[in-house]
Amino acid sequence: MSPSSPNRWHKLDNTANLFPVIASRRFSNVYRLFITLQEPVDPELLQKALETVLPWFSAFKVRMRRGLFWRYFENNPATPTVQPEDDYPVQYIDPLQNNQFLFRVTYFERRINLEIFHVLTDGTGGMQFLQALCCQYLLLAHPAVFDDITRTTRWFASHATNTEDSYVANYTPTQKSTFRVGRATSLTGERTTLNALSVVHAYTPIKPLLALCRERQVSVTQYLTACIGWAVYTQQLRKQAPKYPVNIFLPVNLRNLFPSTTSLNFFSNVYISLMYGGGCYTFEDLLADVKQQFEEKITLENMQEKISYTVGGGNHPLVRMAPLLFKNIVLRAIFKASAKSSTLGFSNVGKVEMPPAFAPFVAGAGALLSCSPREPFKCAAASYNDILTFSFTSALQSPALQQAVVRQLTADGLDVTIETNGVYNENM
Repeated sequence: MSPSSPNRWHKLDNTANLFPVIASRRFSNVYRLFITLQEPVDPELLQKALETVLPWFSAFKVRMRRGLFWRYFENNPATPTVQPEDDYPVQYIDPLQNNQFLFRVTYFERRINLEIFHVLTDGTGGMQFLQALCCQYLLLAHPAVFDDITRTTRWFASHATNTEDSYVANYTPTQKSTFRVGRATSLTGERTTLNALSVVHAYTPIKPLLALCRERQVSVTQYLTACIGWAVYTQQLRKQAPKYPVNIFLPVNLRNLFPSTTSLNFFSNVYISLMYGGGCYTFEDLLADVKQQFEEKITLENMQEKISYTVGGGNHPLVRMAPLLFKNIVLRAIFKASAKSSTLGFSNVGKVEMPPAFAPFVAGAGALLSCSPREPFKCAAASYNDILTFSFTSALQSPALQQAVVRQLTADGLDVTIETNGVYNENM
């Protein structure tokens, strides 16, 4: 069946089955990827680029349907519409108001935003779509600049029609019975009103950051995770040791560990659990703890066990035969219990690259994560060329956590430039 077939359909991947059950206006499960150009965005050309690129990506050109036992995706014949950014980011995507699509494309000045309901794909699949969209846009905006080969190449679409469930493909039975994580400390503070969400971007040159991390023998993700943990400690926990640990939720791209080119979700997660020892507790102590947990938890063996545990549960005959309504009740209860295990989340998208022909037209890239009642503070990072964009979304009225992260970066000798969406203008 070809990608453009009107009858094309595929199952939700193993992880995606949870997202429609728990999604709401309070917990959107939407994330944003963005690429900033060197020039203002032309909305008409962006619309044309979207209509050109979308048929290449079968994982995006879908609407979600309910079956008796499971939800599934089928081809969406409608056309998505590019919109100017006029609301807070990563808001709930209502399919009824979005031509049944589960993503949206918006623009603001020089920036192209792609917001995705996590049921479709993870950051890797989403970034491939956004990169393809930006390449096609630049081809339309500057037709005389590119040669014939560049103009006719379907950029970033080589794996676009691969809708394999890589969780199932990499399933191996194990004896692991549970991955239960205990209760975590909650962040305190007054919440923003209505659906207001603060956004703070901290920009820092990547080369000095890499040199700093090499000197301390840690990865960039380990260092940034420690900065986040240190901010929570100094702003909320220094005066009194917490009863429960601070658990930082970290997604892990499984494509780095298993053979997969799927355009669907293929990630797992670990919790970096910080208890903050008594007495003289330093940033260096915390950084060493974070590094050790990364090395112990992010291993092929552990990720294989997590895949096998989740896939094995879904393959149980009683689960497979249960009606969707019953599955929803069970999944909602499981999520409600597991949500207590997380304090906040951090995702590092990593290095974003554009083909050499397009690179001069691009200024930067980044990501934003949606918050939830349980996790009112989220962090994301991405780098392009020589700049790392470290972004924070928050439903807390105080910018103290963001300020503490930036203070640690500057204390370590990094130059940092701040940009906000205006929610914290009086306090930043």
